[in-house]
Amino acid sequence: MPPIIERPEHPPWAEAGEESGGGERRMGRERIEELERQIAELKRRWPAHSVPPTMLQQLDELEEELEREANEAVEDKHSAKADSRGGL
Repeated sequence: MPPIIERPEHPPWAEAGEESGGGERRMGRERIEELERQIAELKRRWPAHSVPPTMLQQLDELEEELEREANEAVEDKHSAKADSRGGL
């Protein structure tokens, strides 16, 4: 059974594309959603026993990329707020 990943009900990247000029943030949000779909599909195919090492590796890679994208989205959101406040 794959590890359970807890996700907040409203992830911090959910509103990342809402501000003006959110084209890059919107693409980041779309990438996050795509990674989440890929992870869900992989887990759907997950065997009950004897998980192939390639599936474990793929899950690790997808989760790491998802974490990077989410962190970037949060950083973008914070920098956008700082810019709107005059650089703070």
